[in-house]
Amino acid sequence: MRSQILRAIGELTPADENRVLPRIGQVPGANWSEVIEEQTHKLESEFGDALISVILRGSVARQTDVAGVSDLDLCVFTNSASRTGIELCSALIPSLDLDVEYIDVGAFANPTRYHWLKFSMAYSGWTIWGADLISQLPEPKLNVEAIAHLKAVPIRLDQWMVHFDNAADDRARKVVCAWLMKRMVRSIFESEMLQLNAYSRDIYICAKVGVEKWPAYSDHIWRTAEYAIAPVSCAMQISNACFSLKPLLLRLHQNYIAMQDTLSV
Repeated sequence: MRSQILRAIGELTPADENRVLPRIGQVPGANWSEVIEEQTHKLESEFGDALISVILRGSVARQTDVAGVSDLDLCVFTNSASRTGIELCSALIPSLDLDVEYIDVGAFANPTRYHWLKFSMAYSGWTIWGADLISQLPEPKLNVEAIAHLKAVPIRLDQWMVHFDNAADDRARKVVCAWLMKRMVRSIFESEMLQLNAYSRDIYICAKVGVEKWPAYSDHIWRTAEYAIAPVSCAMQISNACFSLKPLLLRLHQNYIAMQDTLSV
């Protein structure tokens, strides 16, 4: 049964005959301008000349965000590996979750590091402050570097409870739930994306592809997708969702391991 909670938002982005995807990052909607200005001002004040660039990722950069649901996903680049990041929060939208990663720009320039992040930024990132690092990245290509979650799904299924137990309150437990459920749904999609020669990060699209491929798991996939955008703080509900999809996810992971050599550039 199709989810009654998920909205049909997003689309598959087709790759060309060489598996190269278009760059789809966009200027964020006007409703985000004040929050983005708020956060970049904090970062400027904290890092000064050490701040190189702030890159927006996620649904806001794809303009598939949902008010009151989507978080703000930022990559903050500095020229000082010794500086620690600061915890960001919004006075304008106190309930907003900010997913922030701090990266030394020198380490990012290393061609042996940050493969998936470079792919993701090239595909749907948008520069909101400072140097346009995205324009310096190679074209996003559907290969092994585009697989972020399927390779690690057994670890996520086994270790999520550690993060859950360390969560301070219900809000933090819901963050853990959303984090896990997104990775489960996107892992299912990643197992099919090379056959489709198309890509998406949007939860509804990833779930829809999974349901079409594995209809026997339809209810479980939709439920997991619902928890990804409307997370719960109940350990039993999260555990049940994991248990329901674990056989499929482990099978898909084994297929990925067996196919790794064919997924290279």
